[in-house]
Amino acid sequence: AVTQAVALTGGNLAVMGIGLGLQMQILVLIVQNSFPIRIVGTATAANNFFRQIGASLGAAVVGSLFTSRLVTLLAERLPAGSVSGGGTNALTPSAVQGLPAQVRDAIVGSYSDALAPVFLYMVPLAILTFVLLLFIREDALATTIDRGDTLPESMDIDPSSSVYLEGHELVEASEGGRGGR
Repeated sequence: AVTQAVALTGGNLAVMGIGLGLQMQILVLIVQNSFPIRIVGTATAANNFFRQIGASLGAAVVGSLFTSRLVTLLAERLPAGSVSGGGTNALTPSAVQGLPAQVRDAIVGSYSDALAPVFLYMVPLAILTFVLLLFIREDALATTIDRGDTLPESMDIDPSSSVYLEGHELVEASEGGRGGR
């Protein structure tokens, strides 16, 4: 039988979600603080891309571990012929509610027993991640934007102006606007 309160489970999931969400924002700040302004967009996009790839692969691995364990436990605990009309693929919450207590408890227990180890399998990964984060170089958060090479390009907006930038020097434009360029 299930003994853990729904509120406790929800609280645990909320703590985990808040922790992950705050960690991801710190990693975005690290990326944005580490790259020059001209490639910060690319670096942020790459960070988001690889985070999504990691989440997809992680969900696939976690899902396959859970499903594999669940199928094994259901096969061990359910009596033959106790679930009809599609087998274990037809175990919707309403279908489980309509089953006899012994079968329902076996199904609910199998789900619980298949899911808990999956989270325990992730603990070494979380510890490894924590250890790797200890090696990130600590830099002060940037309070100004070093525009470096982007300034000349951003100033060269209006070709009809009397001044435009060529390289890093101001050059007077000719009568036609862009002066021989």
